[in-house]
Amino acid sequence: MIETLTCPACGMGITPKDAPATTVHDAQTYHFCSTICRDAFVRDPGSYVGNTGS
Repeated sequence: MIETLTCPACGMGITPKDAPATTVHDAQTYHFCSTICRDAFVRDPGSYVGNTGS
């Protein structure tokens, strides 16, 4: 079974091995459908995942 994730920036479905961009925030790895979505997340991660407690 292929693992499918959701891009936290836009909601598009992606597979981790095919994700063109990733970043780590509060010790959690996030996978993105594009570098544009990753860059938006990096600028303001709290608007996408809220306060994760770190």
